[in-house]
Amino acid sequence: MYPKDAVTKVQGHFDDRSALTVNWKSYTSLAGLAVLIVISAIMSPTFLSPFNIVNVATQIAAPGILAVGMTFVILTGGIDLSVGSLLALSGVIIAIAAPVIGWPLAVLLAILLGTLIGFFHGICITRFRVPPFIVTLAGLSAYKGLALIVTSSASIPLHSEFFDYLGAGRIGGTFVLLLSGLIAALTLVHHLSTRRKYEAKEQAKKWITILGVMACLTLFGVLAKQAGGVPVQVLIFLTLFALAWFVLNKTVFGREMYAIGGNPEAARLAGVKVKRGLVVIYATAGFLAAIAGLLVATRLGSGTPQVGTLSELDAIAAVVIGGTSLMGGVGTLGGTIIGVFLIGILNNLLSLLNITADMQMVFKGAIILGAVMLDAKLSKK
Repeated sequence: MYPKDAVTKVQGHFDDRSALTVNWKSYTSLAGLAVLIVISAIMSPTFLSPFNIVNVATQIAAPGILAVGMTFVILTGGIDLSVGSLLALSGVIIAIAAPVIGWPLAVLLAILLGTLIGFFHGICITRFRVPPFIVTLAGLSAYKGLALIVTSSASIPLHSEFFDYLGAGRIGGTFVLLLSGLIAALTLVHHLSTRRKYEAKEQAKKWITILGVMACLTLFGVLAKQAGGVPVQVLIFLTLFALAWFVLNKTVFGREMYAIGGNPEAARLAGVKVKRGLVVIYATAGFLAAIAGLLVATRLGSGTPQVGTLSELDAIAAVVIGGTSLMGGVGTLGGTIIGVFLIGILNNLLSLLNITADMQMVFKGAIILGAVMLDAKLSKK
């Protein structure tokens, strides 16, 4: 029989949790995002053009997928530094294998390999007790080196109608506008059906979130219609995000992630299979990194071993900026997507202002440091 306090701690963590609950650090991130959008609109007249907004959404699709996997990992108190290199390796594998075995098997092979590599990371961490930082740091070097070796450091072109469509295809703007309205309506219905469970203060937070979601979806649908449709890559990102959101907020496994990150020993005593959960989480991160590699390769039109450099840092920055604690156990995917947009818009603004790539790295480093310092301060409190 498990200790009563352990069971209460693990179960109680979720009784008041909702899919739409965002901790106050996420609201701070949202305010920062709003300020950045205003600054970007003032500094660059083309920033708010429909084509640029859709372009930003396309550019954040792959980093957003990496950030979703990184959220799962960091929620458990871990880290994965290998996802950028795995992204590059996956794109290279697809480019090499597609002419030989066809694009369906090539894509399946890359995704399977990414998942197995993540599974291997989980085994090293749980069975051999190697710290996640060391395991994935080794992967960062090894997978990038392997991608360079098998391609002789050269890009390999992709030739397929499927790859062309996945890289540049778009879905009609009218359809997306209707879909956005449907999602907003379902979100509102969900909130109205659960509003009695929460106090007035919590209700206010949820209404802010609801109205923000509805406004963003409607605005994006209108802009996408003006720009000629939504890129397929954006829809893939949003689909994976929705599935991850459901897993994290509506399943037992999602509850176990928070429990593992909050207190692994208490979670174990409460019946959570901690080791198995960690293996699944790192395998999921590898799976998502491979999909991100597919999107980047098709967008560039080639498997390029040099891509993905420092992508893991962008993912970590987005997750931490979105309110997920590096200590584990605290955070939401809603906060992560805010962080993803913040990093993506910042990159876009710096590019529009013709800021050099070197200076962009300086800005990113400053943001990561600031986010970690804020996280450390709040964790002490």
